[in-house]
This record gives sequence, C-alpha cells and structure tokens, in this order.
Amino acid sequence: LIVLNAGGDGEMLDDVVTAFKTSGVQQVILSKIDEASKLGPSLDAIIRHKLELRGVTTGQNIQEDFELAEARKLVRNSMHSSEKSVFSPQ
Repeated sequence: LIVLNAGGDGEMLDDVVTAFKTSGVQQVILSKIDEASKLGPSLDAIIRHKLELRGVTTGQNIQEDFELAEARKLVRNSMHSSEKSVFSPQ
C-alpha cells in the first residue's frame, strides 16, 4: 500500500510509484486532496501504473480523514481548478 500526496508533481509521483512498485496488485491512498491545486498528475500516475485506489484523505490525519474514493467526485474535482490552465474544460 502506497500513500501518495495528491499535490505532488507528476514526475515525482511517477518516481515514487516506480521505486515502490511490487508485483501483483498495488494499492494506493491519495492523501491531502484538499490541499492539491491539481489532481490530474496524481490521477494520471494511478491510472498509468494500474494502481488500485483504495481511498483518499482530506486532511493531515489519514485514519480520521480517510474516505472511500468516488470516481465521479475525483474527476469533477480534477477538472476544476482555481488556477488558469491550458487544460481548462472551457
């Protein structure tokens, strides 16, 4: 089980997953999604490495702030950013 910081940049997340990847099904918890300015890089790493997303955290304490991941909610949040981006859905 890997815990990935949702706010990490794509290259760093890829390096972490590559370093800790094992054979078989690899599971991941995406932490601090409330602090991430963009969810796209973390979702991209999870999809590309075929990881099983077990859940997400919305705060500092994984046990207290853990919730099951909802694909619809994550995709919606990944498409809305407070920053200007070339990836804006408009």
